[in-house]
Amino acid sequence: MRDDEREPAGELRLVGDCIVVGVAFAVLAFFPLLLVALATPRHLGSWFWWATIAAGAIGAAYVFWRGRSLDAPDLDRF
Repeated sequence: MRDDEREPAGELRLVGDCIVVGVAFAVLAFFPLLLVALATPRHLGSWFWWATIAAGAIGAAYVFWRGRSLDAPDLDRF
């Protein structure tokens, strides 16, 4: 599908999906990172929050990349 054929509603849905998946990745990364943070003798530093945000951002970027790069063979599965 070419870029000029995309519908604006489809783009908005893709952005919404990216946000939802990014939050889900951040929540899933929160608990293992919390276990690591609690196992270390130091307090929770900024690394904990940056790692959680990075996990969410990476998940959202991956979904956005896959959503923008759909080809015709990929659509045959659906």
